[in-house]
Amino acid sequence: MRIWIFQGNPDDYDINGYLDSRPARLTWLVTRYAHEIAVGDRVFLWRNRGANGAVAGVVAEAIVTEPNALRDEDPEALAFWHEESERSNSPQIRAVMRLVKVAGLREVIRREWGAPRIMANC
Repeated sequence: MRIWIFQGNPDDYDINGYLDSRPARLTWLVTRYAHEIAVGDRVFLWRNRGANGAVAGVVAEAIVTEPNALRDEDPEALAFWHEESERSNSPQIRAVMRLVKVAGLREVIRREWGAPRIMANC
């Protein structure tokens, strides 16, 4: 079993709205390492800041349930794309996952979390 981080950009996709809808079957566009991601792998979804400065960090956990394949976007997820594009309207390599947990407002693991703080000796 491997662990992966999949990134979501709130400028392109309403990741919060999608996760709040609690999809039974979560699909996600896979742009790299598709041949290495396997059923049973653990995935953390990372929301980046986007233009509006959203809190960046891990917002959900999921488990891969089907092999990656060329798929259309899940019809339930289409409404969360801000603009139609090739990524939303044409078959792409997508992961299919089961949502395990969605982070609450105070549970988002941010980039700064656990980062070492180096202080010069004074």
